[in-house]
Amino acid sequence: MSSFQKYIGEDPAGHRFYEIQNSRLNVTRGFDPPPNKPDSQPGIEWQSWLKGVRRFPPSDQELALNRMREQAQLAQNEATEKRAPHVATKDPPPQPNKPAAFPRHDDMESAPGVKKGE
Repeated sequence: MSSFQKYIGEDPAGHRFYEIQNSRLNVTRGFDPPPNKPDSQPGIEWQSWLKGVRRFPPSDQELALNRMREQAQLAQNEATEKRAPHVATKDPPPQPNKPAAFPRHDDMESAPGVKKGE
């Protein structure tokens, strides 16, 4: 029995998804990245299908609905951040060019073997 790639679908980013049927029970899933973005990863819905978590690939309607939900959540998060109070620190931020002073303790020697007052 020969194996071949069966085209399943494509996402908006240009990833092409396929299945390879090696036997009746063994199915391998994969994808080809778009030629202009070879290091890009597919969306979470397609990744779950590739891993076998989902039995069927995501539909275009499901992808559009999830994208709308994500946009609504981002807008809600932005509105929440605008309403949140801004808290300032009391101390000024440390200066990057100025070295920090080494701490001095009265009960400790500043030089080995030298007593205080000598």
